[in-house]
Amino acid sequence: MTHRLLLVDDDPNLRLALRRVLEGFGVSVILAGSASQALHLLEISSFDAVLSDYDLGSGSQTGVQLLRQVPEGLKRQLMTGNPDAVEEGWSGVTERIWCKPIEVTTIIAWLDS
Repeated sequence: MTHRLLLVDDDPNLRLALRRVLEGFGVSVILAGSASQALHLLEISSFDAVLSDYDLGSGSQTGVQLLRQVPEGLKRQLMTGNPDAVEEGWSGVTERIWCKPIEVTTIIAWLDS
């Protein structure tokens, strides 16, 4: 099954690298560099899942704040390169937080679940 993933991260190099690898597994990946860009894409496109970084840069919402606004029925997952910076309040948004670097097989298994 082909999945349509919205990948949200303020690091353009990470976004591009993850898209390249995931597309090799047949995943359709749409990129957003901020919460506001992601919310706009969610309004105009359909997705199966949203994978967001926790820290989306200064002046932006956190990944937790973004994922709380994701429509019901979509898979939601949070990732971070700095787990010590994650504040409380993420429970109910996702079961756990993935620490970067993330194994691609972990993402694929999550999408397939």
